Amino acid sequence: MRVLARLAGLAVGVGLIAFFLAVPALPLALAPPERLSNGNFEDGFAPDGVALGWQPFGWGESHLTWSAEREEPAVWDGAGAQRLTIQANGEPAGIEEYVGIYQTVDVVAGETYQLTAHGAAHVDASASGIAIQWGVNLRGGASWRTVDEWVDFPWTPANGAAALGALHAYATTLTATTPRLTLFLRARKPPAVPVRQLDLILDGLSLRGSRPAPEAGIAGFKGPVVSISAPAFPVIGGETLLRVDATHPAGVSEVRLFADGVEIGRIAPAAPATVLERSFTWMAETAGAHQLRAEARDAGGSVGMAWHAVTVGAVGELLRDGTFADAGVAWQTVAAGGQATWGPAGRLRLAGAGRPLPGAACYAGIYQEIDGLRAGATYDLHLAGRLGAAQPAERWRAEYALAWTEARAALKAPAELDWRALPWPADEGQPPSYFAATVVAEAGHAMLLVRARRLWGASACEMELVLTFASLTGYR
Repeated sequence: MRVLARLAGLAVGVGLIAFFLAVPALPLALAPPERLSNGNFEDGFAPDGVALGWQPFGWGESHLTWSAEREEPAVWDGAGAQRLTIQANGEPAGIEEYVGIYQTVDVVAGETYQLTAHGAAHVDASASGIAIQWGVNLRGGASWRTVDEWVDFPWTPANGAAALGALHAYATTLTATTPRLTLFLRARKPPAVPVRQLDLILDGLSLRGSRPAPEAGIAGFKGPVVSISAPAFPVIGGETLLRVDATHPAGVSEVRLFADGVEIGRIAPAAPATVLERSFTWMAETAGAHQLRAEARDAGGSVGMAWHAVTVGAVGELLRDGTFADAGVAWQTVAAGGQATWGPAGRLRLAGAGRPLPGAACYAGIYQEIDGLRAGATYDLHLAGRLGAAQPAERWRAEYALAWTEARAALKAPAELDWRALPWPADEGQPPSYFAATVVAEAGHAMLLVRARRLWGASACEMELVLTFASLTGYR
């Protein structure tokens, strides 16, 4: 009987081993699920210095910067930490100032989470009044102004010549009240503290709960591969088309897109698709750097993410004196076969000497050099005017050219420029005609030249070009 009992026990043990070997995909709850993305700052940083997965915020007159920190003892774990800096522009600012980062995460309402953080600060003056703080928006809002209560980390900043030292540890708990919450961390400088530079180092940030949020998925099951496509030159107030691509063999069940932490769209097909593509329309309200984040969830619940940094520009006017009020200031004249002069109301006259030779060049025009263009960006060109030549209209032509070089080089060989016709009338009784075109900048500098040119058979090199409006607008 003892032998049979031992054999039975051995069989059960072998069966259990075989069972666990046969089901390696079962998750083992060895540690509570992590809710923060890139909390140890090992997944890299965006071009603006903010760690991927995080968003910046700040307030003040000083220069606020975010950067990667990779030197010990400022790194608690791994090879990277997040540095945040308030640096005065000249004299220290006399107002309250902040610099910080935040992240919105999915949680389970009613669940308690443990917040862990490591950090240290350094200030060049007295550390009195300097505060390193954290706060949450339990509704998932992205504005630091909506934090109900800021909690001080018990970290005294090093000051003056004192070394930064090792990072301090901190741990506490908080309870989620909705399915989303936003964690904010910041350094605060009060108004009366004359600080020229305040640095905060953060590393080893963690937010863990005993239960995963719906997006947590199956342990060890990799989420979808996600990518974001965006135009190179988005502008304020313009509709920017963004595209998100997500793929996964098991099927993608949802795609969400965020701009600076604020959701701008989502799609959830009726049935998961192995390839899910979606275009979203985004309208930026401010110029400068913006961070896009896409999240895709597969059929098993795992989430894949992608980040994309874009720089939004303002739509601006690139030409000076587009109404031709100051002749000879913004615009310069150029002529062949005679003398070009400005007249009233934007009239450009060409007075020739004698009858020109049949093959001789005969034209008059104006040009302006343009700076501030962005190579590859699209610009809108608008011109208005008419011919005023005494010769028959078919013997004169109004035209323009954009040269992506210095004027000195372009004017040496005007015949080689890419001339485009302007369909303007040659009748004093006709109002000016408008012309519009879209151009793509080939360089950051250009020259715009507008002229009237004799085509053939004119008895004299004399003409008049009336110009009323010129504009070149686009990304700057």
